[in-house]
Amino acid sequence: MTERGPQDPFEAVVSAYESIGRGDVESLIEAYAEGYTLVSELNPGELLEPERAIATRRSMPAQIADLEFKLEEVHTRRIGNDAALVVYRLRYKGILVYQYRFEGAYLEVEAIGTALLVREGERWKIVHEHLTPLTRPLDVTSR
Repeated sequence: MTERGPQDPFEAVVSAYESIGRGDVESLIEAYAEGYTLVSELNPGELLEPERAIATRRSMPAQIADLEFKLEEVHTRRIGNDAALVVYRLRYKGILVYQYRFEGAYLEVEAIGTALLVREGERWKIVHEHLTPLTRPLDVTSR
């Protein structure tokens, strides 16, 4: 019997973030297609090729403790039967852990995410992600 994965492209994106939050590296890696690439919100403008992209995602559960995330303003568009594009606003926060210094820093990020997914059997997998950090507007009313 083959494992059934998310039947909806957006569910596959949510599943990846839930895996990070649980520290479930095995499920996290299963969320990505072979050849996965990433443009991260933490290093904007840099394309991470497959080996480094997976290593970056694999390290997230160890680097961010108490992760909370929210995906909003979701738009999903299927491209034929075997590809899909998911665009969303991502908000997450947690404690960025500096493992070798035994300390951490509070991290709060807001970004626009774009994920390109492909269908592999009955499962949707992420083949590319692009996360663009958003800067918050200044609060001019408090001046």
